[in-house]
Amino acid sequence: MNPWDVEKKNRENLRDWPFPERRYPSSDNPDHLGPKGLSLTVQGAVASELAGKKNLKILDVGCGQKPFYPFFEPIAGEYIGTDIIERLLS
Repeated sequence: MNPWDVEKKNRENLRDWPFPERRYPSSDNPDHLGPKGLSLTVQGAVASELAGKKNLKILDVGCGQKPFYPFFEPIAGEYIGTDIIERLLS
């Protein structure tokens, strides 16, 4: 099964999407301002710049393990997340 098919299956379970602490960082975390700022920026950009659009091709570069995929899912026709995995470079 290709990764996009897996993501389609998970659309129904976006509340369970991995890494919610990256999307909604707790103020208990001393480093929460960085992730919170990024999360708010991504949500704001999707809401203001891409509002009303559907079936977009989304390329998320440097996304790690795709923690922000749930923000893009409502507008994505296709979502590709890519990042460098350090252990594969050694």
